[in-house]
Amino acid sequence: MIANERLKSILRLVLPIVLGFGLLWWLYRDIDWGEVRSILETKLNYGVLAFSLIFGLGANVVRGLRWQLLIDPLTEGQPRPRLRNAIYTILGSYTVNMVIPRAGELWRCAEYKRREQIPFSSLLGTLITDRLTDVICLGLILVGVALANPGFFLGLLGQGRDWQGLLADLLGSPWLYLAFVLALLGFYALARLLKRHPEHRISQALHQVWAGIQSVRVMKYRGLFIIYSILIWLGYFGFFYTAFFAFPFTRELSVGVALIAFGMSALSVLVPVQNGMGAWHWIVVMTLATYGVLQTDAKSFALIVHLTQTLWVTIVGLVAIIILPITNRGYVRIQQHNTSDKQH
Repeated sequence: MIANERLKSILRLVLPIVLGFGLLWWLYRDIDWGEVRSILETKLNYGVLAFSLIFGLGANVVRGLRWQLLIDPLTEGQPRPRLRNAIYTILGSYTVNMVIPRAGELWRCAEYKRREQIPFSSLLGTLITDRLTDVICLGLILVGVALANPGFFLGLLGQGRDWQGLLADLLGSPWLYLAFVLALLGFYALARLLKRHPEHRISQALHQVWAGIQSVRVMKYRGLFIIYSILIWLGYFGFFYTAFFAFPFTRELSVGVALIAFGMSALSVLVPVQNGMGAWHWIVVMTLATYGVLQTDAKSFALIVHLTQTLWVTIVGLVAIIILPITNRGYVRIQQHNTSDKQH
């Protein structure tokens, strides 16, 4: 049993990395590396590329500010948690993700709990809200881009396919409705079971998760939450689009093309690979090539930009992980609150 669990843990760690390197090898197996070297030596504007990194850092700092807004309702009546801890754990989570795929978010909640003594499950609920907000933002970006550039997406889907027929077959299948009914029955049975046993650990954990999710409803600064969300995605877009001006073959492309490439590249998070490795490159190369960028140039852009951004986020996160325990030396929020009560 222990051996099986260990094997599963190893596979969860290794498979995303292997799959990512496999996609990279497939995409770059026939590239002219001499041309890539020429771009690095004579064509790349390193100053502009370095400037683009500011947008990525700014977006992740604002992400920490936004997460703090979700956490605040969980600590009502207590001293407010340190804002720096939200920022440092956000930054550090990206570095943890580089080492252990998908583990950064859990590390973020665990480390914040350790510093601020807030239940892990409640923090997990705020994390769900945080990620759901990002999904909504990305969906709005993709819808806007699709409405503004329908030709690109119709070309991807293939105009010759009978999508209406496929949709009619799906809606006419009894298996779809059977699966829907079974899912509803399953959720109903689980809800009844947990309601009859509110003392159960799972029931208490789900209650705390739900409290975390509802934090967006009771937060004091919902307008600020929306502003932060907009700033985060503007920062991520600036992180990506500014890099266009570092290369001679992309600096003349329009903002619309950059938005399409950016929106499509964000979908790479759906592929179970390390940091979008391979999937991000393929989507960006495909989009740039559609708008006239040569394959070698598009592949060079994707390789250089992704590597630069990955190293930057990892280094910044590593610094945050190192700073986090230093800045929290001797800090215990709950004890400070209790001491304050006694003084009053």
